[in-house]
Amino acid sequence: MLSKMMVLGAAKAQNCVPLGKKAPEYQLKSQIWSPFRGDTLYPFFDDNGKMIAFSREYKKKDLDGNEHTAFMTITADKVYQWEQDKTWSENVERTFAHQFQKLPCYVRISSRAVMRKG
Repeated sequence: MLSKMMVLGAAKAQNCVPLGKKAPEYQLKSQIWSPFRGDTLYPFFDDNGKMIAFSREYKKKDLDGNEHTAFMTITADKVYQWEQDKTWSENVERTFAHQFQKLPCYVRISSRAVMRKG
């Protein structure tokens, strides 16, 4: 069994000024997606071994506590999102251009687990 872990980096404008210094223009944020956290990960490689897309299937809860399955695909220029009710439907409001120059993902694939659950 292969263990996969993905880190997504994102830059976001920063509005606060720390201790009177000039505020940074961007703030780097990241998330770790892992099967140990309930994610199903789908890196997609071209014939040369270059990752050209990355997808993630995960569960999320709405405000009423109902669980829904969601699917996200990240390409070199966009993030696409779908939600499953009875069929898959694209969530157009949450699909956006990420403004990075390349795919903003790092994938580590290992033949053994790189972390323990818990």
